Amino acid sequence: MTETVKITRLNAIYDKIQCEPSTAYELNDKFSFMIPNASFNPKVRNKQWDGRIRLFNLLTRTIYGGLRQQVIEYCTACGYDVICDDVSSTSFSLVEANKFIDTLNIPDRFERRDYQVSVFAHCVRDQRALILSPTSSGKSFMIYLLLRYFNK
Repeated sequence: MTETVKITRLNAIYDKIQCEPSTAYELNDKFSFMIPNASFNPKVRNKQWDGRIRLFNLLTRTIYGGLRQQVIEYCTACGYDVICDDVSSTSFSLVEANKFIDTLNIPDRFERRDYQVSVFAHCVRDQRALILSPTSSGKSFMIYLLLRYFNK
């Protein structure tokens, strides 16, 4: 008998995951990562913290809503049955994204990069996302595109 994982929208930020405790521990391990140079952090040196950022909360069984698709992919790969509510995804291609950006009449000195357009299209398609973007990658431009698209 396969286990069922139920994902529901808790609020604007988090999704609630109902699952067995063993599956919760698996999700906790999967959706955590070590910070760079963790061994030099004073809290790690004083054994107050292990240096891991955990995106899944074991106590409340919540995870960021932008990670919903990754949770679904992980659970199906592990052979769990996944039940989701409110899966809203629209079709928005890279071609449509580029056409929208062209209508904004952005000056030529601002160079549009492929990954910026890809992130913009991803955010519009899923209506939410959790994006890890390094310094100087044009986050402000991506946010500008989203604000203009959603007329905020």
